[in-house]
Formats: sequence, C-alpha cells, structure tokens
Amino acid sequence: MLTTSCPPARLRVAHLIESSGPGGAERVVADLATSFQAANTDNVVFLPRDGEDWLRRQLDGSGVAIEYFRIDRPISPQSARELTRAPGILSCRYFTGKPSNPSDTIY
Repeated sequence: MLTTSCPPARLRVAHLIESSGPGGAERVVADLATSFQAANTDNVVFLPRDGEDWLRRQLDGSGVAIEYFRIDRPISPQSARELTRAPGILSCRYFTGKPSNPSDTIY
C-alpha cells in the first residue's frame, strides 16, 4: 500500500492589542509573539495605527508580521476573529477599553 505524508500545517497566531506603548500587556504580546515565532509558528501582531512605536520596535527583526488597524469603538470577539482571517489562535490583550481579567482572552 502506498502512503503519502503531508507536512503538518504551520500554526498561525494573531495577537491583538489596543495600545503599543511600553507596559505589561505589551511586554506579554512581545514575549508571546517572539517565542511562538521561534517555535516555528506564523505570528502577526495587530497594532493601533495611531499608537506609540514601542511594541513594533520590540518585534523588529523577530520575523513577526505587524499589521495596523484603527479602532473607533470597543471591538467584539467576533469582529476580532474576522479581522485576523481565521488564525489558529487569537490572543487579545485589553481590547474592550477596560482591563480584562488576569487570564486575558484566547480564542
């Protein structure tokens, strides 16, 4: 019997955060994205278009993709999923205009 083996699809991880200045949540996003990238996953971090540049500088040279968005109002989890074009994992940090629970949100 002839069998073929397909390589497993790479995991895709999208990280959404509503601020990009220095802070704890931003450090978590940088650490998660660079760690996952080093573990052979595809990562994209969505940053606010008019935000500070700190988080982007932390990700420079890591291979993590960066995309920008503009947020006019709080975003729903469904909208976040659509924004990321169905990644394997969606991780959001403080995305409702107020701090979330300590475990944040992972879809």
